[in-house]
Amino acid sequence: YRLNRSDWREGVLHTDCGREQLIDHRWSLRGIGAKPGDLLVLKLIGVDSKGNVGESTPVRLAVTGWDDDPAKREWAEKEKNVAGELKKVAKETREMADAVEKAKEAMKKQPEERSPQEQQAVVRAQNETEQANAKAEQAFEVMKQALAEAPTRAEAEEMQAAAEALADFKNQNLERLKEQVEEMAKGEMEEPKEGQQRPQHLAWEAASRAEDLQKVMNKIAAEDNAKLAADDASHLEERQEEIAKDAREMPRDAEAEAALLKEEQEVAAARAEAVEEDLRDLAEMLEDGYKKNAEQTAKKLDEQGVARGVGG
Repeated sequence: YRLNRSDWREGVLHTDCGREQLIDHRWSLRGIGAKPGDLLVLKLIGVDSKGNVGESTPVRLAVTGWDDDPAKREWAEKEKNVAGELKKVAKETREMADAVEKAKEAMKKQPEERSPQEQQAVVRAQNETEQANAKAEQAFEVMKQALAEAPTRAEAEEMQAAAEALADFKNQNLERLKEQVEEMAKGEMEEPKEGQQRPQHLAWEAASRAEDLQKVMNKIAAEDNAKLAADDASHLEERQEEIAKDAREMPRDAEAEAALLKEEQEVAAARAEAVEEDLRDLAEMLEDGYKKNAEQTAKKLDEQGVARGVGG
């Protein structure tokens, strides 16, 4: 086998095979140093008792994903999923607050006193409140599932704290608001007494808290995912430099090597595109310096252009 354009390496898989031998071999990518964006070329060599040698057609394998710590990458993906659910909660809660705000005058009236437009506004406020509660419950279920699969105690404690904060938000903010909206929609709630909050104020308070929950989870998820993406980007930058150097030094008549190098470029380019997309997604979740670093790394990968320099 050869990794990228390194020298061929050989190893004995079977001896005393007889006339026919089924080959079953498990490759250790860690053992040969392969990483995402690399090209692995494999072939089998057979030697008979008389010394005759036969070779199989080379098989090219593009390494599109590899990790020294799969559990860490899986957990980072779960964190990102949780952050995505909290983003939905924050979005729905903002829409709920907007609906309650627009229905505030209508909810002061008895149902029979409302115009059709006012009644429609009240119904929308009720529906959006229901939707916000449903989104929060959905996010909580995703959190519970992630919590059950946390790889370490520290990560479990971090997710547990986030789940408890979401549960408190649902009980203290959303459920309380839902009760008020339902009562006022039916004309059964009196005007809030001094010191009590009106529904629209509770709604905007809930929207603000939902956004805070999202930001906290974003920071946790994005930082862990950004570290993994940065490791991938670092390796790809090295591969880009190696490929560009090989392309400059390759003789013009080395067609076979040029074809192989072009394949390497295509593999690395595909992986670089995926990493760029990951980094840009993460940049939307991150703030300040972290966001700037993710954007700059993605831009650098794009500017270096893995697939340039051969056959052109």
